[in-house]
This record gives sequence, structure tokens and C-alpha cells, in this order.
Amino acid sequence: MENQSNQCPVKKTKYDLMRERVQKIEKKLHDIIGYGTELHNLRYASRKKREQIEGLLSQRKRLLNRMFLATPEEVARMEQLNNLLLDQTKKLYARTEELYRKMTTTTYNPDFDDDVEVVGTLRFVMDGKNSLLPMSNDDYYGSKFANTLDVISSLCHYKVIFCNENIEFVHCSRHPSDYRPDMSSEELGTVDILNDGQTWLSPCKPIGEKFWNICICHAVYDLSMNQPYSIPDILRMNDFWTEVSVIHQHFASVNKF
Repeated sequence: MENQSNQCPVKKTKYDLMRERVQKIEKKLHDIIGYGTELHNLRYASRKKREQIEGLLSQRKRLLNRMFLATPEEVARMEQLNNLLLDQTKKLYARTEELYRKMTTTTYNPDFDDDVEVVGTLRFVMDGKNSLLPMSNDDYYGSKFANTLDVISSLCHYKVIFCNENIEFVHCSRHPSDYRPDMSSEELGTVDILNDGQTWLSPCKPIGEKFWNICICHAVYDLSMNQPYSIPDILRMNDFWTEVSVIHQHFASVNKF
């Protein structure tokens, strides 16, 4: 009779168990969505399927946030990302105001324009693997970040889940006929009151306390609180799209004789 090994099996840590759970959730998520299926078709998904997808994303986000270690590399990446998004937000507000002022003297036509809106938005975009930056502890989390964030961003974009993909939004809707060149930014509504020098992640909460030395901007807060992305997801984001649009609107009706 062969001697049986006296070695005890290695006990899994809580992080091992959470990592396995993340991987199971991602597999189930991809199974529900369907490989090779055009994601925009999910706009017509049943309420039950939508709720199932949202539930899985919520579980994944919660698990990855619990696993977050805030290594020196991760804290440095957060500071870099935070600075980028704060800078893009400032440019967004400035460009929105600039285009509004130019519109009043260049493209505004009172014979056509019943209304004019100048809208600025900032959002994360996923356009291939280069839209994410790898980190040294990718394997620790166990997530297929590139594949899963591609799915999440598409679900947000096609409104499959309850989520506004814009992390910053500026809307200047004052009618050009009411405009005066001496109007201030406050009067035009193009002052960023959300970034007032106070951090948006409370240093008293589990995630916030890990970035106590960083003044977290509103865009990072929106990504982490109002969208289905975990902190590890956000730290790997590389591509952001800033856009300002001028919308000239004209209304017409068929009146009864």
C-alpha cells in the first residue's frame, strides 16, 4: 500500500476566493451577453436580463474594490489620472464658454434659430486594448480588464444599463438674444462649481482614506460612484473623449386652416 501524503492542502485566502468570484462573474456576464453578439442589440433586452447584467456588474465592482490594496504604483497612477481628468474638465468648461461667445456673433441666425445650445461632455472611451494601461498587479485581481471594460463601456453607451457615460457635462442654453458680451462665466453657467478644492472621495471611507493626499476631482468620483467601474478599473483607463457641440434648433408646425 502506497504511503499517503501527509501534506495538507493549501488554504485559500479571502483574496483568492474573491479573485475566483470575480472570474466566475465575468464568465457569466459574457455568457449572458453572448460571444460575437452585437452589443447594441442588447438595447432591446428584457428587463429581467438588464437587471441580471446590472446585478453581476455591481457584484464585480464591490469585490474588486474590496481587493484594492492601494500600492504605491496604484496611488501614483490615481494621482496621474486625477490630474488628467481635472485638466480636461477645466478645458471643457473653457471651450464651452468660448464657443458660446463665438456662436452669438458668427453662427447665430435669428431667422432660423429658435433655440441654440452649446453642450460639453467628457467621457471614457474604449477603443481597443490601447485604451487601457496595464499594471504590475493585473494578475492579482484576476479580471480580464480589457474584455470586460469593453463590454461595460458598450453597455453604458447603448443604454442597456442605467448609466450616464458622461462623467462631466456643461450646458450653456441662454438664448443668444439675451446675450451681452460683458456677461460673466457665472451668468453663462460655465463655472466649474463641482471642483472647488475639496476632495470628492471622503477620507473617512474605505476607498477615500487610501488617497488622503490627493484632492480627488469630480470626474473620478463620478466614475467610481455613479458608473459600474471599480477603482482597479478606473486606474487602468487611458482614453478619454472631450467634446463640445453647438446645436442650432428650428421648429416648424403644420397649422390647421
